[in-house]
Amino acid sequence: MLCRDGYPSEKPSRSHGTQHTNFLDYNHRGLTVNAGYMEYCHDEYADQLCLYGWLLGEKPGDENVVGMIEEIVSKPAEPTPMLRVANHRARVKADYQQKLLDRVGRCWLAITSGNVFPDMTLRKMPTAARCWKTWP
Repeated sequence: MLCRDGYPSEKPSRSHGTQHTNFLDYNHRGLTVNAGYMEYCHDEYADQLCLYGWLLGEKPGDENVVGMIEEIVSKPAEPTPMLRVANHRARVKADYQQKLLDRVGRCWLAITSGNVFPDMTLRKMPTAARCWKTWP
C-alpha cells in the first residue's frame, strides 16, 4: 500500500511515500486496502494473517477481516543498507481460507495420529531407515 524510507536522509529514495504499481485502492468499510487479495501477491502473508485472525477469534472464511503487515525491507547500499517500511493492507478470500484450514487439519491429523504418510496405512509405511536412504 505504501512504502516509506526507514530513516531520514538528505535525499529520499525514489519509492518514499509511494504506492506499489500493483496496488489498487479499495475502500473497505472506511479503510483503504488493496482491491486484490493478499494471497494474490504474497501467499505466506495470507497464511500468517489468517492464522493470527483465527487465534484472535475471527471466523474462518470471513472476507471482511483486513490483514495488515508492516514489512521492513532492506536494500544493499553504502555505507549502510537502505531500510524502508512497506505497509500491506488486504483481505483474504474465503476459498483460500478454507483450503488453509484443510491444510492445517491434515497437518494436525498427521501430528496426532503419528502417521505422516496419510496415503499409506501404518503397516505399509516405510521404515525410517528406508526413508533416509532414498532422501536426495
